[in-house]
Parts: sequence; structure tokens; C-alpha cells
Amino acid sequence: MPTVLAQDDFAANCSTKKLKLPSMPVSVTFDNADVDKAFKKDPSGTKAIHNDLIKTALDQLLESKKKVQSAILDFDKKFEPSPDEKTNEDAIKTFNKTCNDIVNAQEDKAVKAVEAVWSKYASSNKQWQKAKIKCAVKVSLTTIGLATSIAAAAASHGVTAPAVLKMVASTIEIAKEIIELTQSIDKVEEDIVKSAETLLKRYKNLDWKTAAAKEIAAALGADFIASVGKFDDALKTHDGKIGELQKKRDGIYQNATGLVAEIKKSGDKSDKKTDKIGEKADKLLDKVGDLKKAIDDARKFQATHEKNLEMFEKKSMPGNEKLAQAVEIAKELKELFEITKELKDLI
Repeated sequence: MPTVLAQDDFAANCSTKKLKLPSMPVSVTFDNADVDKAFKKDPSGTKAIHNDLIKTALDQLLESKKKVQSAILDFDKKFEPSPDEKTNEDAIKTFNKTCNDIVNAQEDKAVKAVEAVWSKYASSNKQWQKAKIKCAVKVSLTTIGLATSIAAAAASHGVTAPAVLKMVASTIEIAKEIIELTQSIDKVEEDIVKSAETLLKRYKNLDWKTAAAKEIAAALGADFIASVGKFDDALKTHDGKIGELQKKRDGIYQNATGLVAEIKKSGDKSDKKTDKIGEKADKLLDKVGDLKKAIDDARKFQATHEKNLEMFEKKSMPGNEKLAQAVEIAKELKELFEITKELKDLI
């Protein structure tokens, strides 16, 4: 069991204006059975060594934290959001890669710093020279995103105040369509999973190593081919519905960003009702981000089962098949629907 020397969060107390910064927990551990035995056998004699390793790890994490946060704050200061969502996404994606590169470099520094301290003590102990410390840094780095209020401000549509209610009404209408669509997608995904389970079970039970191609085809039978055809139809239906959902998601995103931007423009002239609409629209943007992730997951679901379909159609030997589970998009978006209901109550 690895011993934790130090822990921190590279994102802690890092205040950004344009970026949505998630938690970035980091830890430094070492794992060596011989070292653990030595520490347990002589805890008082090895306490100073242990403390020195901990101090070294903590000091290095603090230095690394400053460098990571410096890069984040520099980008946050210089970044100018675009009205185009994809342009913003590409910029954030590039920065995430840069941030990952910085973190990887800091991981290496932490490992070397702890190993250097250990080598100093091990050099004077013949028994310890045989056992080299294994030090590893683990960083859980989730994706940095764009703050929704900044995205909204960048996407100002130049609408007039009366258009706020029109956009709210449009948003509610699109949300209703999304509810119906995601429910139908969930049903299709459920059917796809059931079909895949049945087909894979029958497919994998055949003697693929010794049976000839004709024997395989005969063993599968015409009903299997018909089931594969239905499986193909379900996948095509699913793919079409995901494409339709993407368009509706883009529409609700444009409405929500327009709402927030327009309300921001009204400044001191806005009333309590308008302010509440703005708050709901801001929250809606966060949930639209969840919808984007759900769509991405649904595309992965599609790709996995398309590979299964290809295997069934070619009657190739099983081995790399996977059973992707349904994404259940409708269940994932309960909060989005709740927010649209609250918007409806405001108009």
C-alpha cells in the first residue's frame, strides 16, 4: 500500500474571471516494501528521514502549484472570448493541453526531489542501498472550462429588452422537444443494449476456432441475420436522433447566452423579474454543458455498437466486442428541465 507523503490541490485559492476552474487534487506517494519495513522496525530512528521526505514533497508541490496557477491566471487574463462557441472551445482545449504538459513536468520534478533526498540517506546505509524508493505523483486533472457568464457576454445578440420574453418562450419550447427526444433516445438505447446482449451471447457461444465459415453461417441461421438487420436499423435511428438532439442543444445554448447577454446589457435598468430570468439562464448554460457531455457519451455508445454490428455482418471472430450501456440522457437532464419550468413560471 503506497504511503502518502504530501497532498494538495493545484486549483485551491486560484480565482479566475473567465475560466471555470475545477478541483485539481495532487498527491505524492512512495511505495517500497523494504523501506516500509525499516520505518516500522525503527520508527524513532527513521522519523527524521520520513519527515524530511514529507517536507521535500510538500515544498515541491507548493512550488509546482505556483507555476500551474501562474499559467492559468495568465491565460485567464489574456483570453478574449469569441461570440463563436467552437472558437472558444478550441482555445480552451488548447490551453487544457498546455496545462497538462505543465502538470506532467511538475510531476517529474516532485519524483526527482523525493528520490534525491532518499538517495542521500540510503548512501550511508548499505542495507537501504539495495532498496530503491519508488516515488509517484498522481494528479487528477479535470477539464478546465469557460465560465458561463463570460460565454454569454461574448455571445451578445444585440437583442432588445422585449425580446427577452420571446427567447424565454423559445427556450421552453426547445426544452419540451428535448425532453421528448431524449426519452425516445433512451428507449432506443435500451433496445440496442438488449439486442446486443442477445446477439453477443449467441455469437460467442459458437465454436469459432474449429468451425468453418459455412458452419458458422448455418449455426447462426436466418433469424440471426434478421436480428442483425433490426440492430442496424436501431443504430441508424439512434444516430439520427443524436444529430437532431445536437441541433436542439445548439439552439437552447444560443437562447440562453442571448438571455444572459441581454440582461447584462440592461444593467441598473433591469427589474427583479429580469434578474431572476438571468439567474435561471446562467444555470441553464451549465446544464446545457451537461447535455453536450451526454451527447458525446451517446456518440461513444453509437461507435461501440457499430463495431459490434460490423463484427456480426462480417461474421468475424469475437474477441474485442464490448457491451456499452445506455447513457440514459433524459435521467441525466432532470435539472435542465426543472430550470426551464422555473423560467416558464417567470413569464
